[in-house]
Amino acid sequence: MELSLRHVEAGSDDYEYVADLYYFSFPEKEREKLENIMKVSKTPLGEFYVVLDGETRVGMLYMMIHKDLVYIYYLAIDPGKRGIGYGSAVLQIVFKMFEGYRFALNSEAPDDKANNNEERLERLSFYEKNGFKDTGTKTSWQGVDYCLLTYGGKVGKYETWKMFRLAEKYSKSD
Repeated sequence: MELSLRHVEAGSDDYEYVADLYYFSFPEKEREKLENIMKVSKTPLGEFYVVLDGETRVGMLYMMIHKDLVYIYYLAIDPGKRGIGYGSAVLQIVFKMFEGYRFALNSEAPDDKANNNEERLERLSFYEKNGFKDTGTKTSWQGVDYCLLTYGGKVGKYETWKMFRLAEKYSKSD
């Protein structure tokens, strides 16, 4: 495994790849508009990457960085390459890139009534295996409930809310 990250540029082959993976991996209710992600990624707040193993595209990563906080917004590995360590390896790269920072993400909350509850539990287990802790803070966005997970220090709901508001401001600018 020879992983690296490359910034996604609009109109590139990388963009086409991450767009396909994004729409496949995240249900519509959980997706931000790709045009907004691209706008924010052109600011100091956003970083949008294709994940490479050598020259082979294997995943995507979108995160927001503000002060000493990295918010992992979307991480997806190509379906044919899941379960072999790419996701954990990407997190290790990010932890090294932002050594000394705090990290946060939202993961779908377990729900016995949800048709994807098994996936939700697996996702939480994956993040916990990689050092994230469930803060007990729950949020809701577009009718989906999430658990706030953190790594490397405490992160308040208000801090992530401020990042989302800043991203919203950037996505509305031209």
